[in-house]
Amino acid sequence: MPYPGLRVRVLGSVVIIQPLESAGEQALSLTVDLKSGRVELAPQAPIKNDCLVVLAMVGVMSLSSQAAVALVTGAEQVATVSGHPIFRVTQTKVLEAERRTRDPGDDRYMALLKAALDPEAHGRGLYFSLGLNLTLSAEHRATGLADGASAEKHMYAKEDARFFWNRNLCTKLIDANAHGFIYPLVQGFVGQLDSLVFRNKERYASASITLIARRSVQRVGTRHWRRGADKQGNVANFVETEQLVDFDNGKHVASHVQIRGSIPLLWTQIPNIKYKPPTEMAGRSAHASVFDQHMSHLLEVYKVIICFPIWRCI
Repeated sequence: MPYPGLRVRVLGSVVIIQPLESAGEQALSLTVDLKSGRVELAPQAPIKNDCLVVLAMVGVMSLSSQAAVALVTGAEQVATVSGHPIFRVTQTKVLEAERRTRDPGDDRYMALLKAALDPEAHGRGLYFSLGLNLTLSAEHRATGLADGASAEKHMYAKEDARFFWNRNLCTKLIDANAHGFIYPLVQGFVGQLDSLVFRNKERYASASITLIARRSVQRVGTRHWRRGADKQGNVANFVETEQLVDFDNGKHVASHVQIRGSIPLLWTQIPNIKYKPPTEMAGRSAHASVFDQHMSHLLEVYKVIICFPIWRCI
């Protein structure tokens, strides 16, 4: 599972990242060269002074002329599930190399990266947990462990790629086997009602109710600009919403999952000044394959589903 906090030190164009709780003469260190983008994992002397303490690592982004390291520097605990705290990202930081010459393309992508991770801009609703794989529902976490995956391996190797929001930024970390530095982020919403008490004639039970909404990374976009499905059956604005009822600090957990998304057909709706922009549909023969792929994938993941076509809301 990810390390509980990191120390970060910048030496010129090299970023050294170590677990906060490092002990002994050597500490497992992640080294990122911001000029070449090279990522290495090797023991080094522990960082003691002139360091930045951060909560998590978002990942490493490679550009044409440099690389960037994205970090979580502030977070707020919003829930606890099965004894594991869940945090909402409140502050981030992107480290980049100092350059004498500027690449316009890199500058543009760097601005997009910072805005995408800024909780005050487009980075709202990012969540992570140190001991709980938020990309998975309770059922899928239990299924993975029942299949023999250890809790440590389960954290990074059994994630649901649909909801692993920073998956691409973790590619270099995965290739370097830097598993302790991988913090899967989900984008959506997490809220909790705790300190609840249920009772019957025989006993009392403490409980909490947690709502987790996971937004898919596939076919994302704003309303009207992104509609329908693509040719692989991925629908726009797909969200998995899970309601968890946790009794007696994780001894008994009940989970109910709902999913929603745009109508799984090939259609568009370009915004204009009209209250209701006109809908453009592909030919009837083009829809069958897309619809079948979408439903087949849902059945593969969720096994049993009940469909309610709410046309006005999608």
